[in-house]
Amino acid sequence: HHDPGNHVQRGQEPAGGGLVSIGAHAFESCPSLVSVELPEGLLSIGEGAFRSCASLASVSLPESLESLGASAFYGCVSLGSIELPDGLSSIAENTFSGCENLASVRLPANLLSIGDSAFSGTRIVSFDFPEGLLSIGDWAIGSRVLRTVELPDSLVHLGLGAFTGCPELFSFGVGKDNAAFSSVDGVLFDKTGGTLLAYPCGRGFIYNVPEGVTRIGDYAFCKSQLLHVASLPSSVTSVGVHAFYECTVMSLLTFSDGLVEIGDGAFEKCIGLGSLELPANVTSIGDRAFRSCSQLTRARFGGAPPAGFGEDVFDGCAEDFLITYLPEYAAAWAPDGETEWNGWPISPLFQTGDADLDGTVGVSDALLALRGAMGLVQLSPEQAACADFDGSGELEMNDALNILRFVMGIASGYREGAFMPSADVYHSLGKRLG
Repeated sequence: HHDPGNHVQRGQEPAGGGLVSIGAHAFESCPSLVSVELPEGLLSIGEGAFRSCASLASVSLPESLESLGASAFYGCVSLGSIELPDGLSSIAENTFSGCENLASVRLPANLLSIGDSAFSGTRIVSFDFPEGLLSIGDWAIGSRVLRTVELPDSLVHLGLGAFTGCPELFSFGVGKDNAAFSSVDGVLFDKTGGTLLAYPCGRGFIYNVPEGVTRIGDYAFCKSQLLHVASLPSSVTSVGVHAFYECTVMSLLTFSDGLVEIGDGAFEKCIGLGSLELPANVTSIGDRAFRSCSQLTRARFGGAPPAGFGEDVFDGCAEDFLITYLPEYAAAWAPDGETEWNGWPISPLFQTGDADLDGTVGVSDALLALRGAMGLVQLSPEQAACADFDGSGELEMNDALNILRFVMGIASGYREGAFMPSADVYHSLGKRLG
């Protein structure tokens, strides 16, 4: 019952025996309720029973409690701490979600599972996960101040984005006898080390995925907003769904030749990316893989168009976004000289220094560049772009000299295999040379 001070006390009991359950939504949205003390003998609290009780600051639960319903204390924004009795074996979905001032929780000794979003939107400083815990659900832990996590040996299941809502999280620890998970330098992997499962959101600046990892798991780097540079080794063949979703400051992303598959939304909203180089072996790119990468202007493909290409892959990229491809794959990208593919603008690439566009850089290219610079021959825009060895936008005799130095192996600052866009960048240069 409620006392005059807006408390719920054990007090009176219903005729015929003690209180054993509180029904679903029983006290939902009671704005003046500030404390709850529940009696021994209570076995269950229903779904949403105290949901959105914005003034509720103190809750005392009895040791007899065996069931706590989904969203039972959802949105109790004044609640600062909670002790959960050992009789609880599970914490249902959304139980404490949105309790934005919840800083301390004592978990039951016999806890087996934590449901989806159970502690999302909190500020819990630490979690002492009990040995015996088997499962942590999707988006289960979302604390703005949590910095380290120690997973028990017993844990066998970790849901999607289980710790994504922890922007300060710096390190995962795993019990040495855990059969499902492992930790390397604070990053969470499966036991074999083949799948990278979760990168702590509070880490940056650079991360090189270790050689031997074959898959980047779903949501693995999701919302890692301090990560500036990521590099994937040749062993990685697959990047999972939303793996790098909303890594907003990541400006450099390096793929290796082993990559085959990029999942749905894998790099969506990575607004710091300006360009990409996609290896020739990529055969599948999922829906929205690079959607809303608003600064992305170039996606260079090293091979033919992927056989699997999803919807809205580059939707919301920069206004001057362009797909570029190597000239040897022109028949696949533009068999009839098309300038669009799947609705996206496309253009071939040519090797820097390859003025005659024959696929190699030799003395003949240096001579052709020299003749072009002297106005003795008209170069196409593509030829002019490749002859402009220093990328200055002006074809000069010094470019011919640098090509020659490159052929002789004494040039510095350039490397074979560097490519640049052709007509779209140097159209005006080609006109001037003509």
